[in-house]
Parts: sequence; structure tokens; C-alpha cells
Amino acid sequence: SITLSNKKHFSILEGKWMTPISFICALKEAGLNIFPSEHSHFYVVINYKDPLIEMKAYRQLALLSSAFAFGWSKWNIVCSSNKVIVKV
Repeated sequence: SITLSNKKHFSILEGKWMTPISFICALKEAGLNIFPSEHSHFYVVINYKDPLIEMKAYRQLALLSSAFAFGWSKWNIVCSSNKVIVKV
């Protein structure tokens, strides 16, 4: 619970088990929106890739994931939609 100006506030969420979706909805109803999906495109750069090339890259990453660690590459943003750059 939260204490504001010497007044104790009991949360309606306290002590309740919820599914992730119902928890997100309950947080929004309580005025706490920490999952702003409808506004996320303003803050995150989305780099659209050709779906076929992206799927092939994901499959190759999956095959190699037991032996290598992969990371985000800043060069992936500046390359065209038919190329994928990954840091290994």
C-alpha cells in the first residue's frame, strides 16, 4: 500500500492473483499505464524488413543460438529492408 500525507491508501490490486492481461487492465484502471503500446511507435524506432528474409534470419539464429550469443546491431537500422545485420 501507499502512504500519502499521513493517509494510508489500500490498493484494490493488493493480494489478488491475475493473469498478465487482466493485471495490465487493472493497472490502467488504477491510473498506472506502464505498457503504453498505442504510443510506443513515438519512442521506439521500428525497422521494417522483408518478411521472408526476416523469417530466414530467425531460423538461422535459432539453429546457432545454442553455440552463440546474438545482439542488436546499430547497422541494422541503416541497411535496406532486404538485409539483416546481427552482432554475434
